[in-house]
Amino acid sequence: MENNLAVGSSAIPPYPLKYTDPSGHWPDINALDPTSWITNINDSFNEFINKLSIDISSNIEDIRRGHPSPIIAKNKDKSLSDCFNNGERKIFKDYQQINEEEFSYLVDSVYYDLEKLPRFPFDIERAVYDTPFFDGGESGNDHHVCFGQDCYHQSSVNYFAQGMYSANTGISKDLSSFISNTWNEIIYSHPASEEEIFWTEKGYDLYIKKKKEAQEKKNKIRIMEKNEDE
Repeated sequence: MENNLAVGSSAIPPYPLKYTDPSGHWPDINALDPTSWITNINDSFNEFINKLSIDISSNIEDIRRGHPSPIIAKNKDKSLSDCFNNGERKIFKDYQQINEEEFSYLVDSVYYDLEKLPRFPFDIERAVYDTPFFDGGESGNDHHVCFGQDCYHQSSVNYFAQGMYSANTGISKDLSSFISNTWNEIIYSHPASEEEIFWTEKGYDLYIKKKKEAQEKKNKIRIMEKNEDE
C-alpha cells in the first residue's frame, strides 16, 4: 500500500490554527481558499468546488460542527471514546491491536456527536472532524493499527468519521468517497489511498447501521407506550 503521508508541523499548537484533513495531515489554511482551488485544480473538479464555495460562505461561522483533536491524551490507557469526547488523540504503537468493542464505543460517540447539530455535505468544518486516530500531522506518528489480522495506517482509519459525516448528511456512498478522494486531489495532488476509501465507506455503513438501530429502538418505545395507554 502506498504511504500517502504529508509532512506537517513538528509542533502541534494548543489551538487549531490550521485546518486538517481527515487523514491527519495539517495543510495550511490558505490552501482551503476556494478561489485558489478553482485556479489550480483540473476542470473536472470545478463543479465540486463551486458547490463547496457556496456551502463555505453559508456555514463557515459554525465551527462547532468541527471536532479537532490536536492534543495528545496524557493517560495512555484512556479509551478511544473518552479521547474523542475530549478532543484528544492517542499515540499508538506500530501494529497495535485495536479492541473491537472499544472501537464500537468510539463509533457510538461519533454517531451521537454528529446527531447534535445540522450537517451539510461540504461543511468546511469537516476538515477538522477528527478522531483519536488523527496522527497530529507528523509523518512519524502515522503508525499501523490492526483489527485482527487486518492492519491499516491510523490516519486511514481516521477517515471512518468522514464516512459517517457524509452518511449523516444524506448523500450517497459514492459521493462520500468522491469527497474524500477529491480532498486528496486538491490538497495533496494525489488520489485517496485504497485504505482511506475503505474506511470512508466503512464509516458510511457504520452510520447507516447505527441510524437503523436507533430508529428500531424508537419504534419499540412507541409500541410499548401505545400498549400502556391501551
